[in-house]
Amino acid sequence: MQAGRAPEHFQSVLGGGGGALGRPLQASLSALDSYGAYGRARVRGGVASVGPAFLRVLRVDYMSQHAAATAVLQAAMAGAVSNKLGLQAVKRVLVRFCPFESNVEATRKFLQSVSSEKVRASNLNCTVQVDVRHDGSEPCVDVLFGDGDRLILRGAHLTAREMLAALDSRVRAKNRTSSGGQG
Repeated sequence: MQAGRAPEHFQSVLGGGGGALGRPLQASLSALDSYGAYGRARVRGGVASVGPAFLRVLRVDYMSQHAAATAVLQAAMAGAVSNKLGLQAVKRVLVRFCPFESNVEATRKFLQSVSSEKVRASNLNCTVQVDVRHDGSEPCVDVLFGDGDRLILRGAHLTAREMLAALDSRVRAKNRTSSGGQG
């Protein structure tokens, strides 16, 4: 890195046409330059001439924009899944995991989705049980349906979306079977 130049990863974000994240960062550079805050910052041809304090601000700005975009995508995914998920044919959902293992994030997100008020309101007779263990066991979701069928999801190698999709497809199939048999 040359003195007075931004590191290469900032140059690639700011350089060229700017890209989706480049434009907000270039605007941040321009705004901070116009205020004179955190040292001198000039953008010429996509290369920033900045001091070390400004690079810290630029990195925080980039990270906060990335975190905000990730949060929006996760909320949209959770909202889309929970809007269509229902527990009509489910009698019990048992979620079992060891919180100290590295592969439980998807199972915890599944539990969060199934435990939401909107999903729980779809079947008030369904119980959601959580079995938290400290034995290093693999995360598991055991779904018991009203007709006695079981769906066992091993959460170690599945995403939350895959587990929710599997549950949703099984519940829809059960609902179609029960409504088709009555009419």
